[in-house]
Amino acid sequence: MHATTRELLERFTQTDPELIRQLRVQLQRLEQAAAGDADPTGTTQALAGVCLFQLQEYAAAARYLEAACTKQPEREAWRLMLHKASASAVNELALRRAPLEPFRAEQLEFPAALYLREPRGVQLPAGPQRGEVLLDAARNAVGTLTRPVVRQLIRAVGSLGSRKTWQLEEALSTGVMGKKERTLGREARAFVADMMLGYLRMQMNRDTLQDPYRGDLAGHAPPGQRRPEWTRYLPTADGSWRTDDPNMGRAGTRFPMQGVLDASEFARNRALDPSLPNPRLVSRALLAPEGPRKEAPFLNLLAAAWIQFQVHGWFNHRQLPPQAGMLRYPLDEDDPIRLATGQTHLEYRKTQPDVLQDRGPQYFQNECTHWWDASQVYGSDQATEDRLRTGPDGQLLPDGKLYLTADGTLPIDPQLGVEDTGFNRNWWVALSLMHTLFAREHNYVCDLLKAEQPGWSSDHLFKAARLEVAAKMARIHTVEWTPAILPNRVLAAGLNTNWHGIMATKFLPLEKRRPGLWWTPKDSMLGGIIGAHTNTYGKPRLFSENFSEVYRLHAAVPDTLHVRTSNGPTGEEVSIELARESSAHVLVERLGLENLMLSFGYQKMPMLVGNNYPAFMLDTSTDGLAKTDIAAADIVRARERGVPPYNQFRALLGRTRCRDYSDITGDPVKIAKLEAVYGKGGIEKVDLQVGLLFEEGLQRPFQGFDDTRFAVFLQEASRRLEADPFFTEKWNDPRVYTRQMKRRIVETTMASLLLRHFPGLARSGLSTVNNAFEPWSSTVHTAPHEHPLSASEEWYAHQPGSRT
Repeated sequence: MHATTRELLERFTQTDPELIRQLRVQLQRLEQAAAGDADPTGTTQALAGVCLFQLQEYAAAARYLEAACTKQPEREAWRLMLHKASASAVNELALRRAPLEPFRAEQLEFPAALYLREPRGVQLPAGPQRGEVLLDAARNAVGTLTRPVVRQLIRAVGSLGSRKTWQLEEALSTGVMGKKERTLGREARAFVADMMLGYLRMQMNRDTLQDPYRGDLAGHAPPGQRRPEWTRYLPTADGSWRTDDPNMGRAGTRFPMQGVLDASEFARNRALDPSLPNPRLVSRALLAPEGPRKEAPFLNLLAAAWIQFQVHGWFNHRQLPPQAGMLRYPLDEDDPIRLATGQTHLEYRKTQPDVLQDRGPQYFQNECTHWWDASQVYGSDQATEDRLRTGPDGQLLPDGKLYLTADGTLPIDPQLGVEDTGFNRNWWVALSLMHTLFAREHNYVCDLLKAEQPGWSSDHLFKAARLEVAAKMARIHTVEWTPAILPNRVLAAGLNTNWHGIMATKFLPLEKRRPGLWWTPKDSMLGGIIGAHTNTYGKPRLFSENFSEVYRLHAAVPDTLHVRTSNGPTGEEVSIELARESSAHVLVERLGLENLMLSFGYQKMPMLVGNNYPAFMLDTSTDGLAKTDIAAADIVRARERGVPPYNQFRALLGRTRCRDYSDITGDPVKIAKLEAVYGKGGIEKVDLQVGLLFEEGLQRPFQGFDDTRFAVFLQEASRRLEADPFFTEKWNDPRVYTRQMKRRIVETTMASLLLRHFPGLARSGLSTVNNAFEPWSSTVHTAPHEHPLSASEEWYAHQPGSRT
């Protein structure tokens, strides 16, 4: 009986109903044999527990495994399985959802307006006054005159010196300008940095953008559609009609590829390429942690929570059900998963391809909108948006509000056990914090708008609040999160110009900067992207597969959370493995949102380097998969979706190719590891994630991630603003943003947001830092290396009342 069961476990796959049936028959026999005192060694109970685990009946599996471990506590494999079964039971992974339905072709083939509900009672304020129109025309005229000069200056200066992010400040500080050396002052260095960063962005926008629809309207939408008038002033639920191209950026449209070559020349599915190392081998050798996790000294855990929260509003790929076939990878005989379960392969669901696939390379669809519209909070379709606004009585809530419980938390989906919000997969406690924070902010904004605009309907209040909340997210990300993770003085100043422009950044302190000031030209460089002209650079505005891959930041997730209260550290450590899925809300109820925010603010974020993933991710359960390796999945997905390996990825973005491993890293230990996995001449096989995490520069001061990843970030940080009319040409239209809305957007910081909804944090270290993503455990005086922007006096020097 035991031999038969083990043989079934070795062959087990979720896609074979007959194997599942046979395993259940064996399970019944094992349960009968383990009854009473018939199993003195616990062997039968342990085997029954493994069967139940593979069948994803985790609570029952834990009971059998616990009984077995009582009889033989020295059996390490049993103890590991008991831990995993208990964690999956606590997380209620048995309440898994079925894979989402595939996109339907008619969703994109039919006019987008058929899937929208027109907001009721929209009363638009008056349009721009004559004086405002004349001022805008004057700023535009100045911008038109200065734009060619600025672009030529960017081309001239941008080609000088190094463009590696971690070398940029050093090069400019010593004045290395071609053959001539001279020392540059601080203002000159910042200006030159802007030019060099702008040059890199111009190159990428010119050379690497691609159109996955080859000249058709996005989504192959039928031409000649009539645009609903209200979409010119208010956002839609699914991202459609953001521009006059109805489906541009809409949920369900494609991820393009980026590169200097046409996608058909390089994009291909390499998921089962036998010449490449097994993803599980890559994970165990190059991504698994070695010793204590390395931490970024200048970032707290809110930085990790923030970026996963943002990513869930930008993109997600849907997966096919197991019945469509699985990607299978063999496990070595000494693999801990194989030793514990007997299974011989890891399995991954395949990514759902585009339902409108035509000739050419394979494309995939984005489940989310491609816009910065806070879809993770509100959803990416009309039904979700309406559901989140619906109260227990089945009616839309008044005043445009989202439904929150009496204690100000998000409701729990009884089927899934996690918070009900716009995007709630891959859930852990960090997302509970962020989603609740911004749902509260939405309702706070609704109250303000209702007082300011008493004639607005509930639908109008909701749509306007969504615009304001999304813009606050964009500003926090642009001028706070990005400088926090790249606190190089030059980069911080350069990236800040995206929002405010060179002139405001140069002449005004941070708290006085505003987009579109009357005396600044209407130009994305001089006056800032916000309020400037919309520019898609001739290609549809869509997040790329390249962009989705560089945002795989699982290495930033900790293994444990160190719990704090207002009285200080409690000594309690919560395993993140036990703070996932439904356990996240249980933790929120037990510890409270404010204490969890404190804990995240004080604890440092792990670094984005090789061999630094959290250990639990390499052997865990997820929705519908009893055993998986998330680090290996990061390798699988890039291969499957046609994203090229590291070296070709760099070349297609216009970056220098690596000749060998020493061009990635100068560390001989790391080089030896790469050779062991990819072979001595295997530079072209190195997977994207491995190259990014091993790339030289991460151990240098004040560099939160690698240079290759930064190039993609730099381009997209600007483009997702510059291509969006709601951030550009409509910024100064009072029918879209009232004066009060714009004032709140530019004045909101992450710290002010946290203090508004958790006033008790005023007594914490949050009050001693200039940036909420810096560690709250120290100040610029006690630990200047943990607050490099403040210590440099470049970023905060002119702020009256600066907390430094």
